Amino acid sequence: MTDGTVCPECRASVHGGRWQWLQAAAGAAEFRCPACRRIDDDFPAGFLTIEGNFFDRHRVELMHLVQTRSNRAAADHPLRRLMSAADTPEGVLLTTTDTHLAREIGTALHESYGGALNFSYESDHEMVRVHWARC
Repeated sequence: MTDGTVCPECRASVHGGRWQWLQAAAGAAEFRCPACRRIDDDFPAGFLTIEGNFFDRHRVELMHLVQTRSNRAAADHPLRRLMSAADTPEGVLLTTTDTHLAREIGTALHESYGGALNFSYESDHEMVRVHWARC
């Protein structure tokens, strides 16, 4: 990707060889960024499952942590975004546009609240499944 390229959907642009939240030059070439492509294709790189009785009792607080971490990551790294949050019978399943965000949120939950944290990488580290639970 050449410098100055801009994503027509999110308006992130390439500067110094990486996607950033900087203003693109007028007339910049348009190309969808990897995060927007993953969102449009519904093809997450990260899956984070949050489960347990603790989640049931502290859902608002835990989801606030998820949203705060997600917003902070996306502000610094346009390709790190939360895609979806879907309720499951045991808790919630989050999907992310990259592996780092799922791992960062899982680690933040574990550092803040304890519980059990597991990581499982697939496809040569191009996809991660993170599971955090606390009773």
